[in-house]
Amino acid sequence: MIAAIAACIAGLTLTLAPSLIIVTAGLAIEASGIFVAHACANSFLRDAAPAGSRVSAAGMYICSYYIGGTVGGVLPGLFWKYGGWPGCVVLVIVVLVVAGFSALFGWDPQTPAPDPIPL
Repeated sequence: MIAAIAACIAGLTLTLAPSLIIVTAGLAIEASGIFVAHACANSFLRDAAPAGSRVSAAGMYICSYYIGGTVGGVLPGLFWKYGGWPGCVVLVIVVLVVAGFSALFGWDPQTPAPDPIPL
């Protein structure tokens, strides 16, 4: 997860370059990092949630993901208004750093309990 977040931050930083080729590469790196981070977070539910509540945990994760996407569609507009693209990049990097700290300190690696039904 930390490597995926680092890739996102690196890709976002590249989008500040004045070259279209570098910006395109930065967006590709950032998008790849987001997909890897999403897969990590979604997979972590299997270990983090108790056997009887994995479906509820997955539903809460997906709901939070879409609520975050809704807020992420509005909030950067304020940063764009006052800081342009660099302001939006700063906002997203701050959110990624918070996510990184959440993963680093909030994810407690556990041995999953045996599940009678493989999910």
